[in-house]
Amino acid sequence: MTVGTWRNQVLNGYYNYHAVPGNLRSLWVFRNQVAQPWWRVLRRRSQKARQRWVDFAPLIPPFLPVPTVRHPYPLERFYAKHPR
Repeated sequence: MTVGTWRNQVLNGYYNYHAVPGNLRSLWVFRNQVAQPWWRVLRRRSQKARQRWVDFAPLIPPFLPVPTVRHPYPLERFYAKHPR
């Protein structure tokens, strides 16, 4: 398993737990906080010119999933209709 695949699985698990309505903005912040250290490590390891964020940004989507709301609103989620 590559580091990118592992990171994708970890983020998907995090999103599955925290992706409720109203929390999407904080999930985008979390995704960026995961991407920035990854970018810094790659910049530091490069033996050529340093990689810019603009060049690194297209590499993010395959390895860091986009946060989406994965749970419906509480009223829809807990709505139970009696058969009568």
